[in-house]
Amino acid sequence: MKLSDFDFPLPEELIATRPAKPRSSARLLVAEGCAIRDRHVTDLVAELRPGDRLVLNNTKVIPARLGGHRHRETGQGRVSARVEVTLLAPPNASEGRP
Repeated sequence: MKLSDFDFPLPEELIATRPAKPRSSARLLVAEGCAIRDRHVTDLVAELRPGDRLVLNNTKVIPARLGGHRHRETGQGRVSARVEVTLLAPPNASEGRP
């Protein structure tokens, strides 16, 4: 199995960029076999059965902007440059990068 097996198209307009307001109106997708149903998080209790496992993810997305200074010695003396990098996506492994 390869990570690329999980790639699929996802239109930008379907990606949540901020929490639902009110939070109880957040949507929930229920998949059972070939059936898929749209629900709300308030329906979660009705969806769970004995023996089910609920896994919560509380990770946060943080800005991936790195900043620093590069110092080097030149014929004119010490030179400093401010450097800023914005990371938009993970490196592509097929390009030989880590």
